[in-house]
Amino acid sequence: MSTKPTIVLVHGSWHSPTAMAPVANNLKAKGYDSVCPSLPTMGDNQSHDFKDKTCYDDAQLIRDTVSSLVSDGKEVLVVAHSYGGQVTSEAIREEMGKSARSKQGRNGGVIGLFYICAFLLPEGVVGLSWFLLPQFSPPTFVVPHPLKGYSTVHNGAHYFYNDLEPAAQDYWVGELRLATLTGHAKPTTYAAQRYFPTTYMHTSLDKTCEPALQQYMIQKNKEAGITGIREVTCEAGHSPFLSMPDKVVDEILVAIEHSQQHSALSQTPQRCFSASAPCQSYSTAAHLDPPTPAASPQRRYPPPPPLQPSPPPAHPHPSTDSADPSPAPDPVVVGRERNRMTSSLKMATGALRPIRLFLDFDGTITRKDTMNLVARIGYRAQERKRDGQSQEFPPWEHFVDTYMADYSDHVSRYRPVKEDRSTVEQEIMYLRSFRPIEDASMSRVVASGLFKDVAASHIESFAQECLRQQDDAHWQVSRRPGLHKLLKSLQVRQEQAMSQQPICHVISVNWSRIWIQAMLELGGDGCPPLLTTDGKTKSNIRIYANELSKTDKESGTSDLTGTTINCKTGEDKVKQMRCVIEEGNREQNCALNIYVGDSATDLECLLEADIGICIRDDPMGSGQKDLAEICGRVGLQVAHISDASDPDKATARILYWARDYHEVLVWIKSLR
Repeated sequence: MSTKPTIVLVHGSWHSPTAMAPVANNLKAKGYDSVCPSLPTMGDNQSHDFKDKTCYDDAQLIRDTVSSLVSDGKEVLVVAHSYGGQVTSEAIREEMGKSARSKQGRNGGVIGLFYICAFLLPEGVVGLSWFLLPQFSPPTFVVPHPLKGYSTVHNGAHYFYNDLEPAAQDYWVGELRLATLTGHAKPTTYAAQRYFPTTYMHTSLDKTCEPALQQYMIQKNKEAGITGIREVTCEAGHSPFLSMPDKVVDEILVAIEHSQQHSALSQTPQRCFSASAPCQSYSTAAHLDPPTPAASPQRRYPPPPPLQPSPPPAHPHPSTDSADPSPAPDPVVVGRERNRMTSSLKMATGALRPIRLFLDFDGTITRKDTMNLVARIGYRAQERKRDGQSQEFPPWEHFVDTYMADYSDHVSRYRPVKEDRSTVEQEIMYLRSFRPIEDASMSRVVASGLFKDVAASHIESFAQECLRQQDDAHWQVSRRPGLHKLLKSLQVRQEQAMSQQPICHVISVNWSRIWIQAMLELGGDGCPPLLTTDGKTKSNIRIYANELSKTDKESGTSDLTGTTINCKTGEDKVKQMRCVIEEGNREQNCALNIYVGDSATDLECLLEADIGICIRDDPMGSGQKDLAEICGRVGLQVAHISDASDPDKATARILYWARDYHEVLVWIKSLR
């Protein structure tokens, strides 16, 4: 029997035992046996079992593999890479150690642990959760596929293999596999590094688990009472077992010597608590009481066959951004899918999840479109300025009729016709095709001079007048009830979630941001002001819209007296929404993005959000009917908001509807 320990290699996420072949073969040349089990949370398109597996299944496999070896009297050093570190810490128990077995008169046992840029987690920490801390780069390399139940890798050459030659990068990217979508985001219930001599290899060029995060993990282990971790540094990227396997093997051999010396000096592994006291640990997220997993049936896994070298191919695989051979993710909803992985991980930590609310204005905050009232601002201002002069402006009906004529002509010419547009992508292309119509309409209004020299004071005073004229249907502005309570509730939730981000973003194709702000600040239609002057609520609502007043040019996205109109179509709205999400994610990428709209112009934003909500009256208005017809025609399911019990399980092809903001508030209060 060999006196040298057997090395158990634990590969990382999206990888396979093949990636460990260079190290395994180097070890074999030096007389060391090694095994590298294939973790059950990885798979391919031909296998579906991996999608329902979790890190606990991976840990059980490693525990069974090591137990089989030590039962045969062999000494074992466990070497773990990346996510494999979380698996190893969960899998290897104190009673499997050489010291514990020696006291029972048995040979063999685990002599130590070796982590390669790996997740080194104390008890009670959710896997991957530390990636979400604001001081570290978010895991944008993770591409979740909620409809398929797995995740792939974006730009693996950069994140995993940045220190390899291009041909080698292409080859190893082609070897990446699929991984379970959320099965890795589970809290650890054990920390093996507390009981065994441990070496941690830092990788100074790492783009995945960046050096600062590696140092952070060491520090958090120390704070949890896990000390004495031996640290070494390798000038490599995230995969030193490929870029410099000789260096990795040399450090493994040093770790073996270190572990054997430790065993000779003491038969009692270092602890921070007495054997009778339960282990305690703390993470930067809310503290979790480690769950007690149900007892798993004993499973025996035969060691895999010896690893063989993987020679570089004569013709390397074409470079690819993921191991998924299926078509590229839907471009309409890719942002929604990409955010879901990090948000679901944050939810798993137990922290209250902040909400980022997006609202349309006309027909969503108000019951009806208000553009006809905005037009009256121009006529009112010009009447005051004219002072009896003869200049006249075409009636507003002239602009509306001309617009509708262009609109109808475009509809009649567009192909495919409505009945033949059966996909979301076709409908979005159709909606985007109206940009020239919108440009022409706005150009006509600007050229008329109707809004020339309109001041902010004109807009504000007219808004107040409209809110007070509730007896005249032509002047009436009615805001939907319940929004005030919803915003107040979100304010409290943001404070509890310790979020400093705005609670609400209004994105509108309306022509005046000042008009929208006045509608939110003023009372008079039976609704309290939505924006208050206390500074808190007002500063936490952002408005993105055009502006017809020169006096507030910098507040809106554009100026009707200029040549550029930045918010004319649904495409413009979703671009603005994506900018807000991207900016917000730099500080807090776990927020739940909710969009509420009422018409076809909102379709892209509804799909971009984690939860898209269509406001529906009874009976539905014309814009609401149009949106409902589109959803039915292109295969979008629309369920009541009460059915959206788990946002992280919502698919990219489902929207929700609500009668009012009271129903939205009830649903939000049901969330963690």
